[in-house]
Amino acid sequence: MSKDTPGGAVPYGMRPVGYYGTMKKKLTVAEQIASLKRHGVAFEKYSEDKAAAFLESNTYFFKLKAFENNFTKTGDRYNDLDFAYLADLSTIDCRLRELLRTICLNIEHALKIRFNDLLMQDPNEDGYEVVRAFDTDGRYVFNGDYKSSSIYHYSPYTDGMIQKYCSDPAIWNLWEVVSFNDLCKLYSFYLKRSNLKDNVTHFNKSVRLLRNAAAHNNCLLIGISEK
Repeated sequence: MSKDTPGGAVPYGMRPVGYYGTMKKKLTVAEQIASLKRHGVAFEKYSEDKAAAFLESNTYFFKLKAFENNFTKTGDRYNDLDFAYLADLSTIDCRLRELLRTICLNIEHALKIRFNDLLMQDPNEDGYEVVRAFDTDGRYVFNGDYKSSSIYHYSPYTDGMIQKYCSDPAIWNLWEVVSFNDLCKLYSFYLKRSNLKDNVTHFNKSVRLLRNAAAHNNCLLIGISEK
């Protein structure tokens, strides 16, 4: 019976290495270093002992290897690549993520301030109607049950606000508990509804992608030779 046929699947704990064709053997730190050396990574500027400590305490093998994509190869061996360069990129990438997280969070806060200022100057908007017009299906209306809500998830930091205000939220309630993506959608909706334009909306998607990448600790400095 094939492993791909119904009833023929191998139980998880009994699956051999390579069962799916792409599974890789788990490596000890010593084996990780040996693997790097087989692929041409030198340890002249960064000793193997320091490299082992770096892989144990500062990062992990899969993440570090992502930075190899910035270097050229001949066959399956990298050209002029020392472990020190990978360690440097890993450290710089970490600091860049920290900087971008701060910038993106400040941009999100600034967008709320801009949005709030427009609302305060708009005699035709009470802060509730824009939410009702945007949310015609009532997806942002909290019914008191987190389990049945596709929008709200329990958190001790937002529970009081959601319970108190989100059965009929004003926009300034809503932007405190929804995602940055939802905030951008709400802002664009308000601008269109009010016949306004704001060039900041052209950058919202880029900010969102950077914010998510930094928040999820994705490697940013990979493929840096590409546009």
